[in-house]
Amino acid sequence: MSNFSRIAAFFASMVVSLPASAQTQPDFHWCTLNAAAGYSAVTGKDGSNLSGQWDFQAGVGATWEKAKTWNWFLNVDYLYAQAAVKSAALAEAKILNPTDVGLLTATGGTSRFNVVALDLTVRYQTSRSAEIYAFGGFGLFRRQVDLTGVSDQGALLQPGNPSVFLRNSNSGSVDGGGGINFRRKNGWAIPYVEVRVVHGLAVNKTTTLVPLSVGLRF
Repeated sequence: MSNFSRIAAFFASMVVSLPASAQTQPDFHWCTLNAAAGYSAVTGKDGSNLSGQWDFQAGVGATWEKAKTWNWFLNVDYLYAQAAVKSAALAEAKILNPTDVGLLTATGGTSRFNVVALDLTVRYQTSRSAEIYAFGGFGLFRRQVDLTGVSDQGALLQPGNPSVFLRNSNSGSVDGGGGINFRRKNGWAIPYVEVRVVHGLAVNKTTTLVPLSVGLRF
């Protein structure tokens, strides 16, 4: 048998095995989708500058084989988190940057985080109704600081509080965490609770996010 024939036979067996696994385990999906929302705390040095607020998460994962209790998944996860700029941090920034006119007019602001990560996940089924999991990986980390001030051109041209200062910083990141899947009935969406730790690298090394989220897995 040629190498091409061996490769073709291997992939054919993989394709055949996936439906077979789905028939024997109707509640098991080799490809999963998930979405969640919750609260994201800010720790590290940035914890003194920002107050954690809400977050949103979404992801897709896939595995190659169904085992009895242990299963490995490769996930692509997205996290959006928002935090409020503390008044003390804003006052300090004005003192350290006395020539930045935009910054001096700021009265408040928010910090937004966008993270895309590639995570290796292991799941362990503890009972028919519960499954615990842990994950770890790396990704891309974007931190944005948007400071706002008082409108000086009228509500028509500047509705609300206009942005007076904007700064972005991009870097890599590492992340890890764990959670619990609560299995109910076959074919139903699976509720889950998850805690994650995301640490920025390089220019964002002072920022660590700790999102606690509740969501559904399909």
